[in-house]
Amino acid sequence: LLIVNGTAAIGASALWTGFWLRAGWRIQWPLLLSLLALWLAPIVAMLVLGLPRATHIPFATASVGLGLVSSLWALLGKQGTKNAADYALITWLALALPVSAAAVFIGMSSAGAGAGAGAGANTALVLYAGVAPTLCTGIGLFTLLGFTLDAITDSVELARTDGLTGLLNRRAFDSELGTAVAMAERYQRELSLVIVDVDHFKALNDSYGHPTGDAVLRIVARTLVESARRVDVPARIGGEEFALILADTPSAAALRLAERLRQAIMRSGIDEIS
Repeated sequence: LLIVNGTAAIGASALWTGFWLRAGWRIQWPLLLSLLALWLAPIVAMLVLGLPRATHIPFATASVGLGLVSSLWALLGKQGTKNAADYALITWLALALPVSAAAVFIGMSSAGAGAGAGAGANTALVLYAGVAPTLCTGIGLFTLLGFTLDAITDSVELARTDGLTGLLNRRAFDSELGTAVAMAERYQRELSLVIVDVDHFKALNDSYGHPTGDAVLRIVARTLVESARRVDVPARIGGEEFALILADTPSAAALRLAERLRQAIMRSGIDEIS
């Protein structure tokens, strides 16, 4: 009994930990150890003191219920964008909560009935044996789906992002520019495009090496992002060439931004790197 429940408790704890990490939490060691103790301590007491076998059922199901609540809370408060798998996991956890609550109440009535607790204990076991595997299977499948969707999202993001600067790459820039031009033509709005080119970049690379050149590009990219508005679209379109798509921006405003950007780059400390 202790081995079986210990294995189940450790497996459940691993599941809660996975949900917490997925939601951006750190491992909650006090909570995790408390859930393990809530599940296993009554079993040890039962074996030592000779209490009825149904005694541990409400504690075990309460441990599972608290783990479900903590996981549900963590996923509901997940940092960043939730994908379809996150919402599916939230749904499965919410469905598992009433099952766990029912098992707690049945287990409590079984434990309180003393020697006549067999029927109640069997009912609780049947309830958990019948429903829990389905819920766990669904949770497991949706967890795998979540990791798959996350991997796809990461792949799409990598395909659109320049690895050195973190800006959009040329392919993503072309797509964003095409969309911006189409929107400007359709709604008769102004659109500006700023192109930034680092002067004498080849000479800098030849004189100081590529690591220095990479550092300069990262500084330019950071300055571009800091100088742009939140709605603007910065990108790296070539070796030392950058671009900034300015929607709803007349040329005079774009020229002022370009000059402000040039001055910001001059003050960025590039001379100190080189």
